[in-house]
Amino acid sequence: MLHLSSAPSRPACRIVLRAVPLLFVALGLLASACGGEGPPPPPNDIGPRDLAVDLGRDLGGDMGSADDGGPDATTDAGMVQCEVEAPDMLGSEVASVVQRIAITSLVNDFAVVFRERRPTFDDLWVRVYRDTPGGVVAGSDFPITTNAGGMSVSSVSRDPALVATGSGYVAAWIDSRELGFEMWTRVLDADGVPAASLQRVTTSNGAAASPALARASDGALLAGHIHDDTQTGTTREWSVATMADDGALASSWTRASNAGELTSQGAIVPGLTSGFISGWVDGAGNARVRTVSAGGAPTNTAVTHGEAELLGLNPAVLVFARNDGFDALWAQPITEAGATDGLLRSALTNDATGRDPGVAPLNGGVVVAYRHTTTAGTVIALALLNSRGERVHTELLGATTGAGGPVSVAVNNEGRIRLAWAEVEAGTTTTY
Repeated sequence: MLHLSSAPSRPACRIVLRAVPLLFVALGLLASACGGEGPPPPPNDIGPRDLAVDLGRDLGGDMGSADDGGPDATTDAGMVQCEVEAPDMLGSEVASVVQRIAITSLVNDFAVVFRERRPTFDDLWVRVYRDTPGGVVAGSDFPITTNAGGMSVSSVSRDPALVATGSGYVAAWIDSRELGFEMWTRVLDADGVPAASLQRVTTSNGAAASPALARASDGALLAGHIHDDTQTGTTREWSVATMADDGALASSWTRASNAGELTSQGAIVPGLTSGFISGWVDGAGNARVRTVSAGGAPTNTAVTHGEAELLGLNPAVLVFARNDGFDALWAQPITEAGATDGLLRSALTNDATGRDPGVAPLNGGVVVAYRHTTTAGTVIALALLNSRGERVHTELLGATTGAGGPVSVAVNNEGRIRLAWAEVEAGTTTTY
C-alpha cells in the first residue's frame, strides 16, 4: 500500500514517501504501506487539481522516482519499506487465455471476477477479499455465469466487468448462451453470492463486446458496450446506458462514438466532479474520450488523443500503451471535458519497457499496474502518477510472465492497492 504525502520542509516539486511498516495484501501482491494515520494528503504536484494553486508553468519533464534513488529505490534513506508475500492463486487451466480480470472495491473489501474452466465450461467466478480485524480473509469462489437454477451452461463467458453498489456488486460479461455474444448482468451480495436471476441487457444480434460498468459519486450506475457487427458490415459503435442496482437497464442504449465508427476497448469511469468519462480506441488506433452525464447522455464532442494499443482510462490522466520501437507507456493529463491538459509523459523508468497497464484513481492522481521489463526480466510493477501525469514513484513487486493480458488494479477507501492478473506460459493460464 503506497501513500503519498507532501513534506513542507522540502521543495514544492519533491514528493516524499513516509513509510510505516504495515503489511498490505494484494490479490497475489503485497505492496508497501506508506503514510501515517488516516487517509494521506493528495500528491503535492503544485497543480490546480490537488492544491487549488497554479504557479503558472508545467514542470516539463518526468520527475523520476519519488525518492530519487532509481527505479526501485525501496531502501534509499528508509523512505519506502515494502513487504511482499507469495501470490494468491485464483485459478488455473490448460489453455492460453489472455484476459482482463475484473476487480473493484466496496469500502474496505475487494471483489475479483476471473475465468476458469471448472470442470467443463468456461465459467466466470467471483471471490471477495474482506478486511477484518484479524487480517485479510478470502471468501469462497462463486460461479456467476450459471443459470437461474445454479447450473453451468454450455456457453462461452468472457470479458467480465464489475462495479460496487451500496450493498454489493453488479457483474457484467459477454456470453453466447442465447443469441450469440450478448451482454449479461447479475447482482452479487457483499460476500459475492450471486442472485438467482440474471439478465441479458443487449439485443445486438450476437455482436456485443467490451462490457463496462462504473458508479458515479452520487451512486448512479452507467454501463457500456460495443455493438460489433464487423462480420456483416463495418460498424463497431460504442454505446452507454444507465443501469439500476439490480443490473437491469434504466435507459436505452445511446451511441457515444461516431456513427459507423470502428471502436474497441470501451471503458467508463466516474468523472472528477460529476457524471462519467467514457473512452475507446478508434479504427485508426487512437484513444478517444467523451463525457457522459449522470443521466447517461453523451455530452460535448469526443476528443482524440494519441495512438494507443491499450487504453487505461482515468478522469485526470489517460494512460496508454503503444509500440514506439519499444513497449511504451504514456500518461496524458486531461481536463474534466476530456481535452488535453499538459504534456505527454512517460510512465516508465529509463531502463524499462512496459505493457498491459491497468489504472485506478489515487489521491487526485493515478496508480498504474503493468508488466515492467528490463534486462533482468519481467515483473509486476506499480507506477504512481500525480494529476499532471508525472511519475512520482515506481514500485517493483514480483516476477511474472510476459503474456497474460492487462494487470487490473483497484484502490479501497483506505488507499490500499490490490492487483489481479493472468500469466500465460507453456499452454497454461494461471490467474492471481
